[in-house]
Amino acid sequence: MKKIVFSFTIIALLAACADEQSTSESTESTNKPAYEGHKQASWLLGRWENNSDQGNLSEVWEKKNDSLYIGTSYFEINGDTVFNESVELIEKDGVLNYIVSISEGDQGPVPFKLTKSSDTELVFENPKHDFPQMITYTHKGDSVIAIISGKEKGKPKKEVFAMKKTN
Repeated sequence: MKKIVFSFTIIALLAACADEQSTSESTESTNKPAYEGHKQASWLLGRWENNSDQGNLSEVWEKKNDSLYIGTSYFEINGDTVFNESVELIEKDGVLNYIVSISEGDQGPVPFKLTKSSDTELVFENPKHDFPQMITYTHKGDSVIAIISGKEKGKPKKEVFAMKKTN
């Protein structure tokens, strides 16, 4: 009788260990980082500026949490803010979205989906938006170039904003 109880105990322990390992493996596969897109965009974090004779362009990015980066972009002339916008980088259904809200106008937030990324480039697109349809960030050293492009009134248009990291 002792042999049977002992054998049963070993079998029960082995079964419990196998079940625990199976549960652990399934948890690991479902707990993989859900915000891979944010890791690809982490080089964007910080303050970027371009001070010129025309005015001062600033873009500031901060990490709110693992699923949300917040960006603010503004242009000042002689200390007066003449343009500003806020941006959220948020992952939805496994795709990183660049959602722009401009302080002027009634358009509301405009989403752009990440269509291409590398260690040095992020490309977001929204072909249905009037202008721009594409927003590209290219990173090199202490510099970033933001390009908005697409068609406006049927004609190709592109605006380039070069900035240096200040912190």
